[in-house]
Amino acid sequence: MIDLTSEMVDFYHDTSITKSPNADNIDEFIEQQNIDIIRDNVDRLCQQIARLINFIDEEYNKIYSKDDLINRQ
Repeated sequence: MIDLTSEMVDFYHDTSITKSPNADNIDEFIEQQNIDIIRDNVDRLCQQIARLINFIDEEYNKIYSKDDLINRQ
């Protein structure tokens, strides 16, 4: 299975701007804060996607194991 979460995180970190604001004025500072909030949300979303993928894999394995046992009998 292709690990899309890993791919997204790699792309995100490769294209990220520093998180410490380097603002000459308040507009740049606010823009940087908004970017940081979006990045934090993307990080949380990637973690949730990874947990969901693990859950789906576990449930699939449970179902497949049950079917496999039934077919053997």
